[in-house]
Amino acid sequence: MIHVKLANYELPTLHKILYELELTSKQSRMRTRFCKLLEDRIIEMEEEKNKLIHQYAEYDENGQIVMKKNEEGKNLFTIKDVNVAAFNREMDILMREDFILDETEERKEMLLTVSNIILNIETPFSKENALYYDRYCEVLENLSYAK
Repeated sequence: MIHVKLANYELPTLHKILYELELTSKQSRMRTRFCKLLEDRIIEMEEEKNKLIHQYAEYDENGQIVMKKNEEGKNLFTIKDVNVAAFNREMDILMREDFILDETEERKEMLLTVSNIILNIETPFSKENALYYDRYCEVLENLSYAK
């Protein structure tokens, strides 16, 4: 079966780009359906990240995760030194995992509409977002429905 395939790490930016667009009518409805699929996967991914954090984190004598502040004053969890490489490896695997949407007849209208939105977007992108945008165009240009 033909499908749309993106890596987990690509999903939050795609969701943000689509969510911030001012759309009406059918485009808005199809965007909302597509974003719901992305949100479900993003939530699942966050749950899996939290499991990894709890698995590899350093705990204090009270069983609480040890936190420390970074340069900006943001609280960050700490990973036991012996676990850093394993944690990073597992996070990399999770973030590179494929998110696959089969190109079914049921999703045809949604995928074609979202594809049209992305391919014809007027928003300027720069830096990292420009690279992501190029990737999204590449994926959506290859929908099999149009072939």
